Amino acid sequence: MRNFQIYYGPVEETSFLAGYDLVILEPRHVTSEQVRALQAAGTLVFGYLSVLETPMWNEVRYVLTEGMRKLRFFPEWGSYLMDIRDVGYQGILLQEVLEEILVRGMDGVFLDTVGDLEEYVEEEAEREEMFRAYRDFLQRLHTLAPGVRLLQNRGFDTLPSVKNALFGVLWEDWRGELCEHEWVQTRVRMVDGVRVFTVTASGDPVHEETSRGLGFTHLTRETDYLKKPSP
Repeated sequence: MRNFQIYYGPVEETSFLAGYDLVILEPRHVTSEQVRALQAAGTLVFGYLSVLETPMWNEVRYVLTEGMRKLRFFPEWGSYLMDIRDVGYQGILLQEVLEEILVRGMDGVFLDTVGDLEEYVEEEAEREEMFRAYRDFLQRLHTLAPGVRLLQNRGFDTLPSVKNALFGVLWEDWRGELCEHEWVQTRVRMVDGVRVFTVTASGDPVHEETSRGLGFTHLTRETDYLKKPSP
C-alpha cells in the first residue's frame, strides 16, 4: 500500500479520489457505480462503521438501539458508547454492514471507535468480556461476508485475539516525535504482522518519516474528514 485517503463527505464525482490504493468513505454518501469506478482504477474501497459508538446522526441505528444498554454519552461527539456484548446490538451492526456497505459492493469495512474498549471501559472484568464479544462479532461478520476485508482503528489491546482476522490497523493520531517512547514501542510490537496505516493532522515531516521508516503507510490529513482532502 503506497497511499490511502479518508473522506466522509458526499462523493459527487470520484476524480479527487483517483490514484489512492485505498479509500475510507461514508457508505451513505457514495453510490455503487462510484464504488465500481474507483475499483476499476485499482482502489480498494472501505465503508465506515462506528462499532462501539452509536452517533445520533445515524438515525436508523439510533432508533433500533432504543432501550438497549448505553454505557455513557459523549456530548462532544453526540454519540453513545454501546455494549458490544449485546448480541442484539451486534445484529444491528451486521445489518448495517449488509445494507449500507456490502450492498454497494465495497471491498471492506472500516471498524471505527474500537479503541473505546481500552479508553472508556474501566472495569477490567467488563473490559475483558467486551474484548471477547468484539472478537465474536468479527467472527459473525466473517460468516456473513467471508471475503470482506476489515480495517480496525486503533484498539491495540484487542489485537492479540483479533489481528489474524484483520486486513490492517489504522493508527489514528500517529505521533512521530514520540516514536521512541515506551508506550509507542509496545504498540509497534503489538501491530507486528499486521498492515498498518497511520494518520496525523500535523504536516511536520517527523510523522511521515517515522511511519514510513517502520514500513507503515502514512497520511497527513486534517481531522475534519467531512472536508475534501487537499490535492
